[in-house]
Order: sequence, then structure tokens, then C-alpha cells
Amino acid sequence: MKKTTTAVVLAGTLLAVTACSAPATESAAARCPAAEQLAAALHTRFSVTTAVTDGAEGGVEQGRSVAALVPADGATPGGVGDQIARRGRADDRSEYVMWNRTYWPAGSKRGTTIEDRGNATLNAVDHVRIVIDRTKCMETR
Repeated sequence: MKKTTTAVVLAGTLLAVTACSAPATESAAARCPAAEQLAAALHTRFSVTTAVTDGAEGGVEQGRSVAALVPADGATPGGVGDQIARRGRADDRSEYVMWNRTYWPAGSKRGTTIEDRGNATLNAVDHVRIVIDRTKCMETR
């Protein structure tokens, strides 16, 4: 089967939305397989749109950044956004997680509030951002 991709622009950054049901393709080899796998798992588990960046974004290279887009009703306390953020923090391949203006570095149980960056996307209010540690990109499960 061929992997389906759809172009999505989030805060001016081109993302590739990956379908969870198709196997990896050659283009995925240039990215971080762990990020591809995590995006597919989040899509399957939470029925949300997931994306992996194709290029550099804010210092994150090699497609290590996973975005899980959160519907408006998922941003409530305990909602799908919180659940996805917990899942990202529990993944030992994560370098950090950002959600709802909060930043969690790997292994941290407490998040740090980030400065107001001016809109929902930059503040990670409309999506959960999970970045895979570059040394763990090849670790798939």
C-alpha cells in the first residue's frame, strides 16, 4: 500500500499529514521513523489529525516534530489535548512536549508556562507538539 499524504499549513509551516493505515515509504526514510510511528499511533488512538514536519521548524530538524491537532472541544481540562500530552510525556523517545502554553522537557513531571506568543498555534493551544529526541529517531515499537 502507498502512504497517503496531504499538505497542511500550520502557522506558516508546511506539514505532511500521514495516514496511519499505510506502511512507510521512501520519503519517510529521510524523516524520523519514531515520529512517523508516534503520529500514526496518536491518530489511531485519539482520532485526531496528526502531522510530522518535513523540514526545519524552530530548530527542530529531520522531521522529529509531531503535531496532533486538537479540536476546540478537546482543549478542556482532561480533554483529548491533555490525554495526548500525557501520552507524549510518557514516551521515553520524547525530547519535549508543548501543549496549551506549557512546556515539558523529557522526564519532567511538571511543566513550565511559556510566554504568550500571540496566537493559538504559536502558543500550542490548538495542537500538541511532541518532539522526538534525535538520538532516538530510529527506535520504533
